[in-house]
Order: sequence, then structure tokens, then C-alpha cells
Amino acid sequence: MKQRSNTLVLIAVVGLALGAIIVLNRAQYENRPRTEAEMKEEMEQQAENPSAKSAPQLETKLQDELLSVPPEHEFGNPKGKRKVVVGYSWTPEVQSDPQNASDGLKKFRQMLEQMSTKLDGSTHFRLVNTDIVRAQSSGVWLDGRLVGELDLATLQVNATTLAQNLMRELN
Repeated sequence: MKQRSNTLVLIAVVGLALGAIIVLNRAQYENRPRTEAEMKEEMEQQAENPSAKSAPQLETKLQDELLSVPPEHEFGNPKGKRKVVVGYSWTPEVQSDPQNASDGLKKFRQMLEQMSTKLDGSTHFRLVNTDIVRAQSSGVWLDGRLVGELDLATLQVNATTLAQNLMRELN
């Protein structure tokens, strides 16, 4: 009796091993950090075709709204006796739920603007993105003293309470 040849099995095993190596190599290549030349080329392609978006998370209108908020926004009387500074930052929680952050910031900003009109121009308000303006600390500050912590991720729920505490401090 003749012994069966294992040649076909060996060819299959070698073929599977080569296929696995190719797949792993491709996956590793796709997940490597991009070089400066690749990033520059990508930016040039985006400049040529502005309708193409590379990052899906930046496609949402809400994140565009959040990103369009200037690093510093001032209202009220710039020469007012009282100075209120609201420092906020883009935490990972904020970036994961931009709807909540956008709505909370709008609500709180409207409350501050209403306060400004009620205070007859005696107060100057300033909203500051502390990720960009690093000299400012996060939180709500009245005349250089911390009045309350500010977290954009929970601001929609806490905006009314925070505004009431600030108004109490201002009076």
C-alpha cells in the first residue's frame, strides 16, 4: 500500500499562512501613523474638493456649531463694575455628545444675556474656551473668584441652577 502524499495539505497550509500574513500586513499598514507628506497630500485634496469630508464626526451640524463658537465671546458692558468669566473646555464627554453640549451652551448663554439686561449694564460677561485661551481656568468666575464648576457635558441639566447661583452672587 502506498502512503498518501501530504503535498496538497502542505500547499494549502502555506497558502493560508501567506494569506494571513498579507491580511495582517495590510491591517498594520492601515493603522500606522500617517507621515507629514501623507497629511499634506490629504489637506491638498480637501482644498481641491471641499465637499469631501475625511472625518465623519466633523460632518454633523452640531459639531460645526460648537466649533464656530469663538474662543472668546464678550457681551454686557465692557466697562462694568463686575466681571463674569465663564471658562469651558472640550472634554471627551462633550465631543462624544455634541448635541447636549451645544444645547447647554446656548441655554446658558441666553441666560447670561438675560442677566446682562437685568443688571442694567453693570456687569461684563466673557465666555472663554480654556482649551485655546490657556490663561483662563475652567468654571464660572466672578471678579476673579470661582463661583461654580462648569462642565459642558452636563450644562444643559445644570444651566438654570448655575445661572441662579451666579445671579445670587451678583446681587
